[in-house]
Amino acid sequence: MGYNTNFEGKLKIVHTLKDDDYDALVNILEDTPLKISEEDNSKIIWKGTEKTYDLDKTVNNVVKEMQKVYPEFTLKGELLAQGERINDRWYLRMIGNVAHKVDVKGVVFKKDKKIKLGKKYISKTYKILVLKFLMAIYLNAQYDDKLFNQTTDFIKDLEEN
Repeated sequence: MGYNTNFEGKLKIVHTLKDDDYDALVNILEDTPLKISEEDNSKIIWKGTEKTYDLDKTVNNVVKEMQKVYPEFTLKGELLAQGERINDRWYLRMIGNVAHKVDVKGVVFKKDKKIKLGKKYISKTYKILVLKFLMAIYLNAQYDDKLFNQTTDFIKDLEEN
């Protein structure tokens, strides 16, 4: 026995593949829990394989292997992952042609447009600001000082309240 995680969604192949490149992709995907969608051969989906682990690493390996054959090979999109436990939910998201596991725990959407971040509720505006800042850190992007100061002030506010 083990732990099951189900995936839903599609990863889009950005550039149209030639027949040889398509065949190479089929061969690379053969021993993975991924396959090319039968409905749209420009999309990669999860096969429904039981006991799928480390799908982000698998997708990154597929990209790496395909770029040996077709250097422009690029994927975009995301897969929603749901484990057996209700709180085991995350996204496999393509950012800069790299698959990342993006955790969605701790963020609860409420009808009043406020979002729970840890034990504190914040407005949608601040949520967007914080998410932009965190994404900037995550991608090693550089933002201007004003955004940095606004975000650090907001985080201090959260800590104090």
